[in-house]
Amino acid sequence: MTDVGVSQADTRFAVAVLVVSVLVGLITAVVFVGWPWLDIVIARAFFNPDEGFVLNNFWVGTVRRLVLAGSAGWYVALTVGVILAASSREPVMGHSFRQWMYLVACSLAGPMAVANLLLKENWGRARPRQITELGGNLEFTPVLQISDQCAANCSFVSGEVSSVFMIFISLAMVSAGWRRMMVWLALAMGAVVGLIRVGMGGHFTSDSIFACVLMAAIAAVLYWIFFANEESRAGRA
Repeated sequence: MTDVGVSQADTRFAVAVLVVSVLVGLITAVVFVGWPWLDIVIARAFFNPDEGFVLNNFWVGTVRRLVLAGSAGWYVALTVGVILAASSREPVMGHSFRQWMYLVACSLAGPMAVANLLLKENWGRARPRQITELGGNLEFTPVLQISDQCAANCSFVSGEVSSVFMIFISLAMVSAGWRRMMVWLALAMGAVVGLIRVGMGGHFTSDSIFACVLMAAIAAVLYWIFFANEESRAGRA
């Protein structure tokens, strides 16, 4: 199969993403662990005691459904891309078979395995709309503390933010020509979906930030696993 080359610039970018994700994660941890009430204050800005969370409306719900549909479509695109790249033995849409497999690994390991199966099913953090401060009947749990307030599909981290952010940050890793645009799309979509989830009472702000941090770190680590040997071979050629 023909492979698309990996340059030192690509590897430096992956390292930069990992370093930035660690730094942002540390800063976020310091802020929200030191001042856990910030999560409640931000969520309360979107909460009306008489009407509930203000972004629970038709238009925002429609945007959310479109995002969910796009995320589902991404997995279809990945499947088609892998099949075409494997059968043609040539790059498909500028990406080699290995790069397509890297994109698959990112979306399976990040949003599906780490975010949804590992954290959301086991962390136990109640969602904003479930806590007593915002009209629910469960206790608020500060970020990074494992709790027993939620049995399944819990608040930490945001699965939807994880999904959209991983799509674009993983594409940034293997799309040098479109890298800057993909990074901006990752940040913009992560922020928009995070705002929607906070405004609907589905997640705290820290849930969304840590979703982006974890997805960026996973994408960077998987990049090294998939392409470290390829860059070494290119350097010896």
